[in-house]
Amino acid sequence: MTVVPPLPLLAISAVVEGPGSMWRSLTGSFSTGPQELLAWGGLAYTALVATVVGSGLWTWLMSRHNAGSVAPFSLLVPITGLTLAWALLGETPSPVELVGGVLVIIGVWATTRRRATLPPSSPTGAPRVAVPTGGAASAR
Repeated sequence: MTVVPPLPLLAISAVVEGPGSMWRSLTGSFSTGPQELLAWGGLAYTALVATVVGSGLWTWLMSRHNAGSVAPFSLLVPITGLTLAWALLGETPSPVELVGGVLVIIGVWATTRRRATLPPSSPTGAPRVAVPTGGAASAR
């Protein structure tokens, strides 16, 4: 449920911007000039690559791994955006963005790295013995 229902928002927009702005937005959005084609390309990228491919990969990962190991990687989305903006568009990240990116990467690394786990020690100090749990070895 939205905070602002769409029909009253449309009415307010018609009053504030005028009814002609709605017509201009409909007729102007289907132009085929260079700027418009770039905008349509951005929309297609957002709809196809970011949404379909991104959501598909996310669903695939969540179906094969537990949420605790996959979810922290969602924090890397803004860093990926900053990196692509730098590589493809020549944008320069600010020092605050760079520091924030490094902190996020460290946080994701610290959260997802495998920790060496020691087997629990027995109270008597006796050596632990492996017990077969099934399969071909237990059929003998």
